[in-house]
Amino acid sequence: MKKYSRLIISLTIGIAVFLFWAFPFRAALNYHEEFQLFLIDDDYMLSHLQEAGGMAVYLSEALVQFYNNFWIGAGILGVEFMLIYLLSASIIKKLPSFKGNYLLPLIPVAVLWILIGDYNVMHSLIMAVLLVLLFIYIVLCVCKTLPTRAVGLVVVLPMLWWMCWTSHYRYPGFFAKMDTIYNSNVYDVLEYDMYVRANKWDEIIKKAVEQIPNSPNTVCATNLALGMQQRLLTHGQKFNRYGVDGLLPKFDHNPFLTLTIAETFLQLGMVNSAQRMYFEAMEAIHNRNKSTRCIRRLAETNIVNGHYEVAKKYLRLLEKTVFYRNWARRTMKLIDGGEAAIESNRLYKHLREVSLEQDFLYNDVELIDRVFGYLFVHNPNNYMAMQYLMFYAALEGNVEKYQAYYNVVKKYRPNAEIPKLKTSPNSSNR
Repeated sequence: MKKYSRLIISLTIGIAVFLFWAFPFRAALNYHEEFQLFLIDDDYMLSHLQEAGGMAVYLSEALVQFYNNFWIGAGILGVEFMLIYLLSASIIKKLPSFKGNYLLPLIPVAVLWILIGDYNVMHSLIMAVLLVLLFIYIVLCVCKTLPTRAVGLVVVLPMLWWMCWTSHYRYPGFFAKMDTIYNSNVYDVLEYDMYVRANKWDEIIKKAVEQIPNSPNTVCATNLALGMQQRLLTHGQKFNRYGVDGLLPKFDHNPFLTLTIAETFLQLGMVNSAQRMYFEAMEAIHNRNKSTRCIRRLAETNIVNGHYEVAKKYLRLLEKTVFYRNWARRTMKLIDGGEAAIESNRLYKHLREVSLEQDFLYNDVELIDRVFGYLFVHNPNNYMAMQYLMFYAALEGNVEKYQAYYNVVKKYRPNAEIPKLKTSPNSSNR
């Protein structure tokens, strides 16, 4: 039994890591994948390998793209932690003073597991640790005496520095912050973001019912989900702690909030405003990478606007990926098929119908409800705009405004079911 102790311990670690990241913490996998664009491209590879730490970052990004599938992503992490334990145990075994110690190799495993509990600690840290351990193990295997091992370690140090040293272990700093390590409030934001990305509106509402949303991100996502389910006017008051600011929060360079606002803009028909937010979300990525999610949306919004060459620029990037290649190629064929083909696409047809023909400058400080009114009058079938228009007035608790908007809605949609105004203790005037 003792002979297989290390293997048993490593398998236990691997299974534990897999189960943890495949189930309770899978939203973090979604976060890391969506804020990275890994390209199968020679120039992309060379740009990484030409800078210190580029090897660790490149290999890490190559693996993180598979986080697109939660099972594969969790499996990758499980195998990596197994290797970290086995390499640490093998290194310690070659050191006479620590021979037979099976608990000491658990230290790097435990420390690393704690650190990556901060959602901003990147996978490149795990890869760097793996590379360092691997090279130390190779040196100890090749060099048998203490002097030769010392020389070997000195020789590989420059190589390790070039391969593994990077400031991109965390956005935006180096060390994990204790208040963000496995923080339930932070993870709620990640989970809401994951559901918004997947258009899982039922899951968002279910989560909001279990625990009232307590941040602008989560409230905004809940309102969006209720709107998509045509339940905002009947159920929205239960979840809004931020009044009108929960509908469209002010932009603050937070990538999660920016993406949720962008998705809300898009579903309302504010295509250009959504496009700007997707740009802003990518600018908020601190390691200067791009976002697969944003790139896809930028392609789609440019198709809606008829900017096909710009859309193709983004599609060509996605053609160099593993998981988005087929979608990019199908979309490229759709563009080449002409206007009839594009109009046959449900998403593009809908967004063209609900978006304003004449552009406007959106202001997140004033006249937000007027924008909702413009969108509704432009297309009375834009049920999202109608809900947001009426709910804005309801959150303000402004009876006169609510009645005025009620009259406008009834003029264009006589059969629309609109509840009586129910003011909320959290309502706020703007």
